[in-house]
Amino acid sequence: MKESTNESVTSMKNSYSYPSAHSMTGWGYGMLLAGLNPCNQDTILARAYEYGNSRVLGAMHWQSDVDDARLIASCGVAHLLNVDLFRQNYRDALEEASKMVEDSLGLRHLDYEDPEYFAPKNMPNVLQYVPKPCDMTQTTPQTAYDLTQYQVWGKGLRNTERGQKARFDTSNDIDVMINEFAHAIGSPIDSVQAPALYALLTAAAPISDNACKIACDTYNRIRPFKYFNEEAYTFEDQSEMLKQGSYPSVNASRAWTTALLMAAVATEKQDTIFKVGYELGQSCVIAGINWQSDVEAGRLVASGTLSRIMSNPYFFSMLEDAINEYRTASRNIITDQMDMPIDCDEQKNIPMFTIDGRRATKDSHGILVGKNRKIIVP
Repeated sequence: MKESTNESVTSMKNSYSYPSAHSMTGWGYGMLLAGLNPCNQDTILARAYEYGNSRVLGAMHWQSDVDDARLIASCGVAHLLNVDLFRQNYRDALEEASKMVEDSLGLRHLDYEDPEYFAPKNMPNVLQYVPKPCDMTQTTPQTAYDLTQYQVWGKGLRNTERGQKARFDTSNDIDVMINEFAHAIGSPIDSVQAPALYALLTAAAPISDNACKIACDTYNRIRPFKYFNEEAYTFEDQSEMLKQGSYPSVNASRAWTTALLMAAVATEKQDTIFKVGYELGQSCVIAGINWQSDVEAGRLVASGTLSRIMSNPYFFSMLEDAINEYRTASRNIITDQMDMPIDCDEQKNIPMFTIDGRRATKDSHGILVGKNRKIIVP
């Protein structure tokens, strides 16, 4: 046994610490199992969270290795959801798991059509699987981290283009956020041009908000702008913000939930999509409406939200409809217009975007996308 242990330690010494593969696997499995067994979702997510923390206790990983591994795991689950065979296998597993619980308890444990299915009390309980926020009245490494991220990093960006963008990113208007992701995939997302995807995202937003409610009300954590008695760097009504606690960040949770669903639909654009979702959360720190730890907790909550969504066959069908809609639109994109100049009369009033989501100009070249069209400009 001693020889085996020595071999394991030697193996770890010769490998890198970031990100933690064990934590990634544990959190990914936790997300999938919580979706299959929502009756025990809190216990499953709590165990998956502690599985990662054990790597820190064992001196095998730094905390940041574990924290970011969980984020990467959620990205992996989103990627899997785009795979037809995986979705079919997961549907089969849902039916199997539901029947097992029904047989053992003698009752049907879930009413998927009940409006209360996604009510705050039925969402994964954040108090059970996300750590408590640090006390800002105490001097700890955690409070120092939050204070530095806001005062040095966040406020330091306010007079930059990134800082100005943060003011718009913190809007509570769901369409403003969806528009950011529309730029990421290079095509509009609305009730006319992408009705299934738009329906999915607008339905998921309040579910994500519900997942944060109990923790926000319980902890009632003070927001950065209130802590420093200053104005928040946002166009939103600050008095309304003060009615809700800062932890976890509702905005960050909503943005990351949307990013996970968007990546499941448009997997080939997943890197850009995740970047958008991540930066929307960071904008909350720049604006002073959330601490950095609020934002990180919000992304964890999004993982639990996706698990709850995956547990519901009707919502799962909405996801499949959005995937099929996006694939059909992609197949219908015109690709044989290589000799069509970008400024021809037919296209003057059609917004076009580059592959990385930027608005095209007369100097743009390469692949430009817009209104279900793809044009190659030499």
